[in-house]
Amino acid sequence: MQNPKPKEPFLLFIDDRPTAKATTVRPNGIVFAQRDQLGQKLWKIAHPSPWSKKSRWIRWPVYFIVGLYSLLFTLWYICRERVPITGRLQFRIHELHSPPPKGTPHKVAYDEDIQKVLLADDDPRVVRVRSILDQILVASGQEHLEWKLIVLDFPDIANASVTPLGLVLWYSGIFAAAETDDEIAAVLSHEVAHVIAHHADATFSGQLLGILAMLPASPFILGSMIIGELILIAIPPMAIGGMLLLALSRKREAEADKIGMLLMTEAGYEPSATVTYWRKMESIGQKWFKDRGRMKGAEYNSTHPHTASRLSQAALDIPKILYMTGKGPLRPGMSQREFRLLEASKKRWKSFLEKRSNHDSKN
Repeated sequence: MQNPKPKEPFLLFIDDRPTAKATTVRPNGIVFAQRDQLGQKLWKIAHPSPWSKKSRWIRWPVYFIVGLYSLLFTLWYICRERVPITGRLQFRIHELHSPPPKGTPHKVAYDEDIQKVLLADDDPRVVRVRSILDQILVASGQEHLEWKLIVLDFPDIANASVTPLGLVLWYSGIFAAAETDDEIAAVLSHEVAHVIAHHADATFSGQLLGILAMLPASPFILGSMIIGELILIAIPPMAIGGMLLLALSRKREAEADKIGMLLMTEAGYEPSATVTYWRKMESIGQKWFKDRGRMKGAEYNSTHPHTASRLSQAALDIPKILYMTGKGPLRPGMSQREFRLLEASKKRWKSFLEKRSNHDSKN
């Protein structure tokens, strides 16, 4: 058995000359140091920095991660904006989509199956929905933009949707819940509110930000997905990201409900019709699940709040909507905090109406 190699001698020489250089370590273990740097240099000699030459490869990934998240935070901070009327802060890069100016026709291509169920523009149902939509657009200050209404004869589908370009899609099955003009206005004002609040642009911007934020973890996620045994490593970050997106989607839907109630009230419709509409939708949804032998999923796993939640929230918001629009008294028993929040919302609503009036006067 060979004897271990003896350690090299460690000798320290203190150099007090003003022209002396910084600490120098010779190969034979002899150390030259200035007296005023002695303690600091000895500590560095005894405790080598992790950023030494042997571990220099760690620097660039750390620099990349710190730089990326600093850039994303700066982008998020700069691109924040207030949602009209509600004042909620949301991240939106820029206006990606918006309805075209008035007179610009929408280019929509219909396949053969859609043409069979597409209702003509002179159909009484289309004329009725279109007239209500026009009043909602005037109340929201969107009448200078080109909106297109498409009504499809699908009695089994009770739904309506809108694109950020102002294309409103209405399924005839929703007439079972939206029977009166006020209830139709409740549906249309909700869809118009999505466009006013730029929810589609905010959704795209948030997804883009999330994808960029996942870049540092992408090698580990992809590797774990390739190696089937380690796929559990990829599930938690993907599940957390999905849950956050779903929660944000439900918040936007609730926000569109509140903005829509203000718009329909401004247009002369009764906001209490929102409650009756959601009550009918709740019964339709229960019947749909019962006929198919299925159970309604949990709300946290949905893009929209449950109908029962929207029904109860609408009932609570009606007195506030009437007060903000000057069509009802202040609800008694309100706390100071609730009153301050309500007054702030009323101020933002008045500001929205003033901007709408200024835009109308310019045109």
